[in-house]
Amino acid sequence: MGLLWFTTMRRFSDRPEEAPNPEAENLLPTGPCERFFQALAAHVREQGHIFQPEGRESPLTEFELPAVLNVLPKEEEASCSLNPLSAIPVPPMHPSALSLPGSSSESYISASASSAAFLGHQSGQALPPAELAASDELALEHNISRAIEQDLKKSLCPVVHFSIDVWSTGPATGYMFIIAHWLVDNDGILHRRQAVMVMCEAQKNNLTEIICNRLKVVRDKWLYPLQLGVGYVVTFKKTVGNAVKDSCLGYILSPNLCLYQLIRTVLENNKDILIGWLRGTLQRIIIHFEKSLDAQDRLNELQLLSGLPQEFLEEKAPNDTFLMMVFLLARRKAFSAYQEQHPDLYIRNQGWCLLYHLVCLLKPFADAIMFIREEDADLGQVLHEVQTIESEIKDHLEQLKQELDVAVVDAVTQFVHELLQALESSQDLGRIKEHILHQTATFLHPCFRDHISKYLNGDVESEWEQLKKWVIWQTEKEYMRNFSSDYAASSLTERASLELESYLQDKIDPMQLDLDPLVYWNSKRHTWPCLSVVALQYCSCPPTPVLLQEVHSIEDLMTLGSFQERHAFNRLNQDWMAAELMVPSTSTDTGSESVA
Repeated sequence: MGLLWFTTMRRFSDRPEEAPNPEAENLLPTGPCERFFQALAAHVREQGHIFQPEGRESPLTEFELPAVLNVLPKEEEASCSLNPLSAIPVPPMHPSALSLPGSSSESYISASASSAAFLGHQSGQALPPAELAASDELALEHNISRAIEQDLKKSLCPVVHFSIDVWSTGPATGYMFIIAHWLVDNDGILHRRQAVMVMCEAQKNNLTEIICNRLKVVRDKWLYPLQLGVGYVVTFKKTVGNAVKDSCLGYILSPNLCLYQLIRTVLENNKDILIGWLRGTLQRIIIHFEKSLDAQDRLNELQLLSGLPQEFLEEKAPNDTFLMMVFLLARRKAFSAYQEQHPDLYIRNQGWCLLYHLVCLLKPFADAIMFIREEDADLGQVLHEVQTIESEIKDHLEQLKQELDVAVVDAVTQFVHELLQALESSQDLGRIKEHILHQTATFLHPCFRDHISKYLNGDVESEWEQLKKWVIWQTEKEYMRNFSSDYAASSLTERASLELESYLQDKIDPMQLDLDPLVYWNSKRHTWPCLSVVALQYCSCPPTPVLLQEVHSIEDLMTLGSFQERHAFNRLNQDWMAAELMVPSTSTDTGSESVA
């Protein structure tokens, strides 16, 4: 597919990778859709926990997000894990998370030495169970906060970025997360860090107010004492960005939601008769599997008879149209046998052919969503991914020349034109393409520096000059912050310009393009001391909010009405209690108060 050279770079992860399992890899569906299913399913599950729309209008003014689509079995995602020991480029050992204190059936239990010391009790003093649980939670929060604070002190950049996400529990209620992202240097190796700074209850009518207030609390209690500032805030919705723009360097609008909504809208609004017939058949299949208790079991039996692997049995029939397309395409033989017993669900050969082409056209969207969601993704990849979607959709027109069914060719050609038109007319995508922050991040990404003209719209020469001026200005600010006493003010712009010109003339080995951009800029920190700081600020900022994998572990707190901010803070950040990050109890550092 045109992105094979780039896939290797995306495989660098902030968490250790499992050893490859060739046997398991052979079980995956083959062909052009092999990654589409897992990628889009993960994104749909993730978006299904955000405030829900009623009909086509969202009850939450700030977030017009898709409806719940938890349609597939939950799988372990590598989307936004808390792994404070992650390193680039060599994956480190994952920290061993401590078990959280639990309750006991004994009426009185001795307080642990650490908890007792922190709370002013004597070690071994008998405490009631409720007080013991509270004391352990408070001590745990104290240690986690101190570990995070100690690591923030080592922040390589003068700012800390934040992503904001929402997890829904109803049409107008949910929980809001503020996640911090920063970069540290440990013995010459750059590490991406992240931690949940805030998790709290929110309602649709006060969401932006809560976000603004909590972000200011984080800034005042965590960052200002360490002489750090709020960097970029990443969000799905422009209204949230506008609400926090005065409290940060700027907001980043994620492309994932608008890409998701775009393909859903085009698929639902297409007027082609053949596609309409297929869409209606898919809806009947969805309803059939929702209402029939035996349908999934019967399909599983046919899957086994057709030789599909056992892992396919764990995947339930989805209740979403385009996910159902991929689901059926991966099980064509089994479902063809199933539909013989259910004529109203019958998909003829023409339908299977159309199904294949539609899934191939949706695959570039799913790839982009997946790549942008990866935990080592950075802002510099976004414009490339959006541009790649357009080019791959156009490339599919060449494949249509081999298609013999004229009706399928006509339907797919019209669908291609509608997708391209939607990409061109999308206001959110337009803002992203024209945003100076996305353009700068792409320009400072070593993989895309020499191709930046492909990602600029309008007058390329004019935008190119504007982009250089913006980077020079940011580099000059770094000179003023670090070297104002060493150089005359008039020479700072000149030195910033020299760093930029040196970067533009640097020959980047094409064989090194699979490296994380952190590796490149880490090697240039002494060559371009200020430009490298600017670049690392972009490299350390995530391109999209991603709900934490660990959020699944606290769903009980959100659904059972037993939510406590301190307990949630501890459970979400428990990886920070790894032995390597423990702060000695004799430390006199302050400022570790929780902001949750």
